[in-house]
Amino acid sequence: MFSGPSMAAIAWCLGLVVLATLISLYWTFDGDRGCFWFVLLFLWRYTRFPVCLLGFVLYRPVSKAARPTYSSHKDVTIIMPTIDPRGHDFDECIRSVAATVPAKIIVVTAGEQLLRVTESVIAPYADMYQMTEFTVKSSDITSKREQVAVAIGFVTTPVTVLIDDHIFWKPEFLSSLLHAFEDPSVGFVATNKRVRRRDGLSLWNRCWNMLGAIYLERHNFEIRSTNAIDGGVFVVSGRTCAIRTSILQHETFIPGYLHEKFFLGKYGPLNADDDNYITRFVVRMGWDIKVHYSDQTCIETTVGVDSPVVKKFLDPLLMYLMTRTSWYKQADHAYVLLIALALWILLTKLVKVWPYYARHPQDIVFFPVYLLFAYFHSCIKLYALVTFWDCSWSGRNLKEAVAAVEPV
Repeated sequence: MFSGPSMAAIAWCLGLVVLATLISLYWTFDGDRGCFWFVLLFLWRYTRFPVCLLGFVLYRPVSKAARPTYSSHKDVTIIMPTIDPRGHDFDECIRSVAATVPAKIIVVTAGEQLLRVTESVIAPYADMYQMTEFTVKSSDITSKREQVAVAIGFVTTPVTVLIDDHIFWKPEFLSSLLHAFEDPSVGFVATNKRVRRRDGLSLWNRCWNMLGAIYLERHNFEIRSTNAIDGGVFVVSGRTCAIRTSILQHETFIPGYLHEKFFLGKYGPLNADDDNYITRFVVRMGWDIKVHYSDQTCIETTVGVDSPVVKKFLDPLLMYLMTRTSWYKQADHAYVLLIALALWILLTKLVKVWPYYARHPQDIVFFPVYLLFAYFHSCIKLYALVTFWDCSWSGRNLKEAVAAVEPV
């Protein structure tokens, strides 16, 4: 990782580049403010796109080790926090994970009632997959971070894989994933993710299923690109990620993990975004992160579409600024410039999500819905900004899940 002084030097260099760009643009357009602001915003918005596209193309997954030093049946423990052991996806999830033959699977729930239910649910799997040790634990409160923290102390293998309870693996997933740890500098490994397309949905729910799928496609594009360029990622998704156990068991990890606060320590502790905390911790500890993007390490997951929640304001601003440039005002067919700009914007949005539409071309008719949601998503982000003190885990209604469990 970079040291402090070198990072400061890089920041200064980038600042000088930005300043030089501003000065050169101003001189180039000789006071034409419309052209100046349009080009400036265009560069701000789209400089990353060709760079990330190049990174995406140049990316190479982890090579298969000739003599692997890690094996799933002795070196890997799975931690699965759950509050819904009788859920629709739980059975397929646990079967697909157990089929990869890890050394141990620790299922962690919350409270005595859910503990008893989970133990009864897990018992048959322990009989079916006898090469894997199954353990059920429970935290005192319903919190993903608390549940994971309980399990960490029971891990004795060098590699830990953290998973959600609604993901599905391929049989070769775990053996392929472990190849990334043959590099001793790698401490954290991300995977390729895909939302399962559900059949038989209404038109409305089908749109939301597509939006969830596209979100992960964009996530895949970003982390594959940036990891290929400089080894970085903005976050390693907690849906499935592999990490060296020594990192999780470092003396400073759990205290920070359970008591993370923000805004000068006034709000928290956080429950959501545990994957962001882990990613930051790994970087601070000096470990490398590897995105293992391949067919073998592609997980499938489901997204909720029963009650979905009903980006970028810069693109409409670009269209407006185009109309203020001398190019637009002096062009014989000015509308052609607007059409070209609109097509460019569409292209940049389509490239990241093209893998999904290539697999499911019947959903291309919903592409306009995706575009509308992309802008609406900015409103959601704005709402999140003005309600930042609400740090609850909104993805799961924990109280309802506990209340739904029948007494045993």
